[in-house]
Amino acid sequence: MPEHDPLQETLHLLLRERADDVAHTRFGLDVVRGRARTIHRRRVAGATTAAALAVVALVVPTAMLVRGDLRADSVDPAGPSHTPSAIDTANPQPRGPLAWADLTGPPVIHTDDGSTLRPQVDGQLLSFAAAGDDRWLLQVSDDQGRSAEAVLIDDTGTVVMRQAMDSNMGLAGSDDELAVAWLDSKHHVVVLNRGDERPEDWGEVPDGSKPVEVVGCPDECGVVVNEPFEFTMTPYLVTADGASGWHGEWLSQVTDVSPDGRLATGLLPGNEEKLCWGLLDLERNRLEWRTCEQGNLTFSPDGSRLLATPPTTDGFGFFTEYLLDLDGGVLDTIDGGFTGQAWSTSTSWLTVDTASEGAPTTVVRHDLDGSTEVLDGPVSESFPFLLETR
Repeated sequence: MPEHDPLQETLHLLLRERADDVAHTRFGLDVVRGRARTIHRRRVAGATTAAALAVVALVVPTAMLVRGDLRADSVDPAGPSHTPSAIDTANPQPRGPLAWADLTGPPVIHTDDGSTLRPQVDGQLLSFAAAGDDRWLLQVSDDQGRSAEAVLIDDTGTVVMRQAMDSNMGLAGSDDELAVAWLDSKHHVVVLNRGDERPEDWGEVPDGSKPVEVVGCPDECGVVVNEPFEFTMTPYLVTADGASGWHGEWLSQVTDVSPDGRLATGLLPGNEEKLCWGLLDLERNRLEWRTCEQGNLTFSPDGSRLLATPPTTDGFGFFTEYLLDLDGGVLDTIDGGFTGQAWSTSTSWLTVDTASEGAPTTVVRHDLDGSTEVLDGPVSESFPFLLETR
């Protein structure tokens, strides 16, 4: 009988929750590792990025509350049919490359410039996010995974603040490191602003809610939260003054908001047989396109492209990742075995790559030109790496 490993069990639960919050097709990590190790890149003929270069104004959360009349089922599911949205590629957000954590021993946070940080905490690191000024906000669980704390550390790894938090939900970061949000143990949304040592309490949300992203800071900060509604979910915008419905007629769950605040991606409601995802123009309150071929759409730091997975995963991993333009066109398809992916810069992203049965796991950087570089590993342990939450 195999030995019980509480760390592996906790990480399994975390990955299952973070990958997708809806019903999934089932396949385990052993199946992912049984797939071919070689990453085969299939370039899509004639695919180009169609992004207009124009400076746009930041849309604050209050503008996101405008309702529209066009329904999601009126959009052609076969593909997009709109003019690409303008984006501010001339002024990208000043973020450093994505960090990752090595969990093979006491947690070590790595950045691809070679620097490392050892948090002075006990327990299991479940997620982490940059809190500005070289500080990090950690979600740390006890050895059994029964309780969790939000722990703020400084640039030496020293603990500055700790607070009990909901052990089933992760952290929500912002594109500019101005704030990090989470749910405390009483299901209150709490927000830690850059430079502060104590978080603000923004009020209670229903049990089972999940914070997604902090938007609109510093002028009008809000936290996008997916809240349970009847037998599904619906998004809300939570601010210091309360919560408001947030385009629930379009998206049953929000995945990501673009850096300029104009666009959002998420899961579409009303399709029980097949999961479909879409891109919403928040300024016009209009669903631009939807797809049932990709899911979990996230914006690049300059807002010009999207990373995606298959529309359904089981939380343990996936076999294919996609690079899309803002029209939903597929620019690149990458096959392999992955347990995580996230944008690092506007021209690169990181994956946690699995391999064949018994083979090691690595952290790999992918660039838009098709080149790859192994940044960490190989390691022959289960779930040895964790990517930064943004």
